[in-house]
Amino acid sequence: MSYKKIFFSFLFIVLLGVISISFFIFFTKAYKSEVLIDSQIYQKNHHSALSDRITKFHILKKKKNLEYVIMGTSSTWVFDPKLIEKKYNFKGAINISQAAAKIVEHYKFILWILENKRDVKEIIINLEPFSFNELQYSRLPYEIEITLKDKIANFFSFLSLKDAVKIFLVDLNFLSKNKPEIKKGIGDSYFYSGLRYYPDYFKRLNNNELTIKMVNKLKNSNIKYYRESFDKNSLNYLREILKKSRDRNIKVTLFFDPVSYIFLQSNDYEYLYSELKIIKKIVNELNQEVFYFNNLNEINYALNLFEDGHSHYNYDAAKLVLEEILQDNLVIGTKISKDNFDSILNEIIEKTKSKKINALY
Repeated sequence: MSYKKIFFSFLFIVLLGVISISFFIFFTKAYKSEVLIDSQIYQKNHHSALSDRITKFHILKKKKNLEYVIMGTSSTWVFDPKLIEKKYNFKGAINISQAAAKIVEHYKFILWILENKRDVKEIIINLEPFSFNELQYSRLPYEIEITLKDKIANFFSFLSLKDAVKIFLVDLNFLSKNKPEIKKGIGDSYFYSGLRYYPDYFKRLNNNELTIKMVNKLKNSNIKYYRESFDKNSLNYLREILKKSRDRNIKVTLFFDPVSYIFLQSNDYEYLYSELKIIKKIVNELNQEVFYFNNLNEINYALNLFEDGHSHYNYDAAKLVLEEILQDNLVIGTKISKDNFDSILNEIIEKTKSKKINALY
């Protein structure tokens, strides 16, 4: 057999494979978020094997009269949308924060919101140093992908093919569906609001011994924070988020949420340095103020307000932070702008005595 025949035979097999896979995924609709949720191959849980990007998109799509959106990383999963609705008279609020969320992911979600949720009035976005790179953490919903390249990559991903196989086997009764559960954090009000359920928090409420044990564990933990990569494109995506939201008269608040003082102190305040370096870019290059909650405040020093480590806090701390953002009145945190960056920086240098942070001048 000639090389030409071998080449065309190989090409034919590849094309046949691509067409077969395309048909299979399209036939099962495994690329669609609603199908992935409704097929019961996954539980309605933001912490299951299914990407939290897809489950959060699901609840976002279903939410009616949406006026207030909480976005951010896994630490802001404890921001309660019900507080916003009841106390601040927003018709609808939702928390679509995602683990290790990136700016580019926020950008894609916000573009979808601008087109499909036209009642939105305010968006708050929690930022962390790792938000400013494009290292993919989890699968995005096909529906929010923007470019043809990203849509094709999403459609033909291994996960889409795997889910297509699962859906096909479930439809043929060769694989059992997940039995729908309604319990704390799964298929209940926590799930549909986007709020995280921390069972250990509720166990400690009336048990001081458990609280002391948790605090001592945090005190004795060894924390080493290393600098994250920074992608300049992320700052451009953030600029576009602010511009497009402003054009629609949507208020956007950017904030950096609290971590513990132990986390801040690690590697000569490396995390603090990383945040302040990014904030300096935001206030100067984007002329956007930032709400900052790592100014070595009472939350940073209260280890009993943390949950599941030094960078995740509990519902009590979340309420304190959220109230200050909603009231636009910072007492625990501080508001950083282009005009006061140097003075805030000087205050933090005085508290830390860190040469590394001093280098930000």
